[in-house]
Amino acid sequence: MNTFESEANEKIGRLKKEAEEAASTEKRSKVELAGLKKIEESMGKEIGQLRQKRDVAFKKKTGLEAEKDKIQSKIETASDFSVGLETKLVVAQEKLKELDEEIKLYAIEIALPLPSIETLKERISSCEASLTSMGAVNLKAIEDYDQKKGRYDELRSETQRLEDQKKDLLRLMADLNEKKKVGLLKVYDVVNENFKRTYAELSGGGEAELVLENPQDPFQAGLIIKARPRNGKVLRLEALSGGEKSLTALALIFAIQEDQPSPFYLLDEVDMFLDAVNADTVAHRIQRASKTAQFVQISLRKVTLNKADHIIGVTKQEGGISAVIMKPNIGELGDFQEDVRSSGEKIAEGAS
Repeated sequence: MNTFESEANEKIGRLKKEAEEAASTEKRSKVELAGLKKIEESMGKEIGQLRQKRDVAFKKKTGLEAEKDKIQSKIETASDFSVGLETKLVVAQEKLKELDEEIKLYAIEIALPLPSIETLKERISSCEASLTSMGAVNLKAIEDYDQKKGRYDELRSETQRLEDQKKDLLRLMADLNEKKKVGLLKVYDVVNENFKRTYAELSGGGEAELVLENPQDPFQAGLIIKARPRNGKVLRLEALSGGEKSLTALALIFAIQEDQPSPFYLLDEVDMFLDAVNADTVAHRIQRASKTAQFVQISLRKVTLNKADHIIGVTKQEGGISAVIMKPNIGELGDFQEDVRSSGEKIAEGAS
């Protein structure tokens, strides 16, 4: 009994101890369970929040994926559109080149900026209306245009050739005018000096000169003759008396003769207005000049006839019939001069 009791007591004690330990464990477990329940409750809320966040994120992910698919579709569409635009661009560039070549054929200048489509449409409508108003097209117009154009080109070429010839002629005229001017001034200087000397000789000490109205361009102006008879004042030719004009003109003739002699001279009563002294001086000068040229002079002056080599007289006889009297190689005139003067005969003097 003792053994059994002791084992029972020991067992009871052990059980009590285990019960106490179990109660303590239970108590501790309850505390832990309560803490775990609190933790569970806290974590449940957090899990719920996380689930909500997961659901929101999933929805967002699903939306983003859908948007991504849309964007990807748009990108693919844009890529296809871009390829199409590039193809159209290449075609448009080729078409633009063709249009540029066609525009060059028509030689049309295009002003920038280009007008709007509406403006072009209005212009096209206006042109179409103008074409309609023109009526039927002349199919021969192009051929006629080509003919006219060819003729125009020929005339233009001919005009250009004539313009070039005109320039050459004007240049040649300028060169010739300059040479003429140089030649004229050279002759003018020589003749002017001869004129001064000859006039002084014929007038017995007078002075005279030739003056160009425009020395720079002598062909565009005239020549002035100024003379100062002996014991007189300087006058222009038109202001001189008849005898002074005759004397001045003869001086100019003799001045020109000295520079460029002529083989033959015909003088018609140049001594009509001269006094006896001047007539004698002129006759003497003509007699001297007749050594190098032939002079035929018509005159009624005795002083002139006295120096003639040959005399041909024409007189009117009774009955109205003219008679010719010739005295070649005369030494003296004798009474022949008086007969001629009394009958009103006009004497022609020839000195050769």
